[in-house]
Amino acid sequence: TGRSSEGKNLNLPDCNKTKLSDFKVGVLLEDGNCKQDNELTDCIQNMVNMLAKLGCNVVDNAAPVRDTARSHLVYLMLLRAATGSRLSDEELTACQQRALSADPNDLNYKTIVDRAVSLSHKDWLAWNEERELLRREWDLFFEEYDLLITPVAASAAFPHDQKGDRADRTIPVNNGREPTVDQLFWAGLPGVVYLPATAVPAGLTRSGLPGGIQIIGPYLNDLRTIRFARLIEDEIGGFVPPAGYE
Repeated sequence: TGRSSEGKNLNLPDCNKTKLSDFKVGVLLEDGNCKQDNELTDCIQNMVNMLAKLGCNVVDNAAPVRDTARSHLVYLMLLRAATGSRLSDEELTACQQRALSADPNDLNYKTIVDRAVSLSHKDWLAWNEERELLRREWDLFFEEYDLLITPVAASAAFPHDQKGDRADRTIPVNNGREPTVDQLFWAGLPGVVYLPATAVPAGLTRSGLPGGIQIIGPYLNDLRTIRFARLIEDEIGGFVPPAGYE
């Protein structure tokens, strides 16, 4: 839209695959950077098992990047550098002061946010260069795989907690409490490198809560992830409204 619309022409690559057995799919069910609820992991594993039975070429423990911890840090730094533009001058000054006084090895979420919103343009360019290096790793991954399946989040639906600052809130995971902001990990894995990701239902956990997977594809291959999602819906089933929401 706007003044640039006449010069833009987006032609997404078509997907010529028509059945699940046409796809070679990597699977990354868990990651050490984000504690995950076991019920959700089992739910997603059941979905992966069904895909394999239907002929999909499934490869477990696929690794799209060498260092997922660094990838997540790059994501948070660039994400919060962008969202930090809405801060007032007073808030920005406070963030800068906290960032300067923090231990260099402190990787607490709040400290990361303080550093991110305080980035100089030169430092932002350095973080963006890391993003570009990550994109190369993903390019190599997709030379071998058509898609990657991961969780959407670290748990199924959880009770809302609107108290206090978001960074201090927690969610239940395996009978414990984990930071809500850890849920950003799976969204950030494809998001930091501009990759398409389509979320689809993966069935219910043992507690009866809906779980989900995200289907990650190569850059601009949105139609490939959508095609695979449609095939899952056709062969396995899609969204089922809970009781009372039919």
